[in-house]
Amino acid sequence: MISAASERSIAPRDPVVPLPRPNPASWRSHGWLLGLPVLGVIWAGATLLSAPGIAARIEAGGAAVARATQAEGGEPWLRVTARGRDLL
Repeated sequence: MISAASERSIAPRDPVVPLPRPNPASWRSHGWLLGLPVLGVIWAGATLLSAPGIAARIEAGGAAVARATQAEGGEPWLRVTARGRDLL
């Protein structure tokens, strides 16, 4: 009679299949595709963080020009009024 210990040693082992080695060319070809969403997130974050500051500086500069040209002695062709973010 065969014991349980000897049955384990007789049983075939699972074959070990080696993993394929990473190919640098495939990393490059797929890496840019994976990097695009990361670049999009960086771009969106930079835009959301910097846009209010840029808008405030433009508005402050435009308001100064509008105040300077609202005087009664200003040239008629150089009358600037600020309406929201637009200078008219």
